[in-house]
Amino acid sequence: MIFLILLLLVVLGLYASFVLWPNRSLWFLLERTNRQHYRVHLDDVTHRLDSPLAILVEKPNLKMPSLLKRLSNLPVYWITDTRIKSTLQRKLMQRAGIYVFANLDLLPKDQPGIVILSSNDEVSIKQLALPIWLGFLCGEVAASHTRMRWIPRDLQLTLHRYLDKDGPLTLALQRVLVYAWDRYVDKLPSIVESWLDQAKALGNRLAVADSTGVKLSHHRLITAVMTMRSKFFKLLAEDHRVGVCLPASVGATTTLLTLLCLGKTLVNLNYTASESSIKAAISEASIKRVITSKRFLENLEKRGFPIAGVFEGVEVIYLEDIKKRISQKELLKNYLLVKTLPVAMLKAILVNPIGGNQVAAILFSSGSEGKPKGVELTHRNIVGNARQSADALEARADDVILGILPIFHAMGLTATTLLPMLEGITVICHPDPTDTATIGELARQYKATILVGTSTFFRLYSRARNLDPAMFSSLRLVVAGAERLSPEVRVLFEEKFKTQIYEGYGTTELSPVANVNRPDTEGEIRHKIGTVGKPISGCMVRIMDPETGEDLPLGEAGMIAIGGVNVMKGYLNDPHKTNEVLIYQHGIRWYKTGDKGRLDDQGFLTILDRYSRFAKLGGEMVSLGAVETQINLLLSHDDVEILAVAVPDLKKGEVVILLHTGPLSSDAVTEIVQPSDMHNLMKPAKYFHVEAIPKLGSGKTDFANAKALAVSLL
Repeated sequence: MIFLILLLLVVLGLYASFVLWPNRSLWFLLERTNRQHYRVHLDDVTHRLDSPLAILVEKPNLKMPSLLKRLSNLPVYWITDTRIKSTLQRKLMQRAGIYVFANLDLLPKDQPGIVILSSNDEVSIKQLALPIWLGFLCGEVAASHTRMRWIPRDLQLTLHRYLDKDGPLTLALQRVLVYAWDRYVDKLPSIVESWLDQAKALGNRLAVADSTGVKLSHHRLITAVMTMRSKFFKLLAEDHRVGVCLPASVGATTTLLTLLCLGKTLVNLNYTASESSIKAAISEASIKRVITSKRFLENLEKRGFPIAGVFEGVEVIYLEDIKKRISQKELLKNYLLVKTLPVAMLKAILVNPIGGNQVAAILFSSGSEGKPKGVELTHRNIVGNARQSADALEARADDVILGILPIFHAMGLTATTLLPMLEGITVICHPDPTDTATIGELARQYKATILVGTSTFFRLYSRARNLDPAMFSSLRLVVAGAERLSPEVRVLFEEKFKTQIYEGYGTTELSPVANVNRPDTEGEIRHKIGTVGKPISGCMVRIMDPETGEDLPLGEAGMIAIGGVNVMKGYLNDPHKTNEVLIYQHGIRWYKTGDKGRLDDQGFLTILDRYSRFAKLGGEMVSLGAVETQINLLLSHDDVEILAVAVPDLKKGEVVILLHTGPLSSDAVTEIVQPSDMHNLMKPAKYFHVEAIPKLGSGKTDFANAKALAVSLL
């Protein structure tokens, strides 16, 4: 009898799956295949699709036709060369009214429906006398964790009717994608809620480790945050902003997550900056308390950064003192709570109410050209850019990120600290990006797969004798940012480690990622040497005339402006400067970067220079970047690093000074450059050999101190 009942239930289940709800069954199968549980948002589509139309999709896949069937009774025709290998999927698709064709010629003439094409098929779509719509799926790229299907993943379908007034189709596609991401990020949980979703589900998998030997699983990390939260709750009750002076480490990750749970604004202080810059940041942000570590401050002093004195007038909270107040009994109690309570209750206990537009972090810009500015990044800025970056990195569940960038650096905060927490990816931290031996050993020990750094750091790794090529053998993706990637460094790194460096671009004001090169795929060129890649999903680049603000033709050089959800809220206490760099056009917020660049016909961005890095010589504006490029070609020497600096001159207004490192003397460099056919206007007036080009803690060139050095040498 029981057997007959079970058999009847199976038959009814199969009948319901194939006859009553084939599309629901198809979606269930897609979730199982992708090891995801999708929280679908269709509220962007305000009406059913009851008439034939063509939909252009940036990256069509089976999710799109399945979602469209929820909105229409018409058959859905997907034009693609993708083969559906699963017989069960094919049967469910046919029952649901979803059909796959290799080209438009195979479409049935007597049964019109909804046609889905790739956005690359602009020519094909003109063959159809159908209304054109633009379609996007935001949130579909995610790390698939085995047996972790209950981690919710927000997925949003956006459809937009294309009209001639929207301009060229390519431009309209970019704009609609920015609009779609803007609305999508509003639906995402806060930073700490997204982290808790991942951490609760991932349990005993390694979340974060550092070079001191400290390791925390996801559940132990929640336990640490819960425990630290109880210590900070009263201590920081009156503080809206809290200063943090910590290196990339397990302690820093725990501290940042704890403060975000409490609804505080992080002010990560740049401990490599000058004493006056740090004091200015503390004053500007009205910080009353700073969280740091005694051991860390001692190490800074040994390395020539004695910053303990800058904290006069503020209360200093040492992590060592907090740790002494934590008992094993309290840790055990919290660990049992983490193990037994559902994630909804953990959120209720840990997370203060947080709005998406609330400022999550204030990062003071590098100050490479002068006084640092306090950049306000909201929760939606950071969550959005972390999700965009994970999409660009094509994050995998088994990825291991090397977290070597400082947390006061936007890339260090978003990409190598918070992104791994939001995506459930392991991160291995080390406070000193120049410590080649330790970084190599960490990469080998944990089989690191992603390394993000600067050209300066990659030069060090390429030349370090204590960094064996085998230590980096597990890396699948190496990304350079923050400064221009030197061609010599690219070659040296690739020759030593047999791994390509992919150059990207961003600024603190962009949370920070905007563009990145990536490995090519079979159907798409995504990497072009000499460029900083294409915009990440949901981000848009335009080239403007710096004087008029008008868009320039493709291929012409001008001011780079970036639009998208990653554009900062503004500069702290400086509405005038904020209004200078932020503009609102076409329903998009744009940040004028101050960089000069151009776009090619494939969408790749090339950075030419900064508008501030020009010298006025003989009435003409001369690019210092162009001076450096030509001298590098003349020297053709891997060991030489150069920097052109414009300094005031009583007779000429300004002159160019060249600072250089390496084995060549100033006389030797002069003898190579001066007789060359390089334009006389661009030849430096003086050449100085220096021990090192001034750098910031992030690895970027410190232009302000470099200029001061040149003036002092004169």
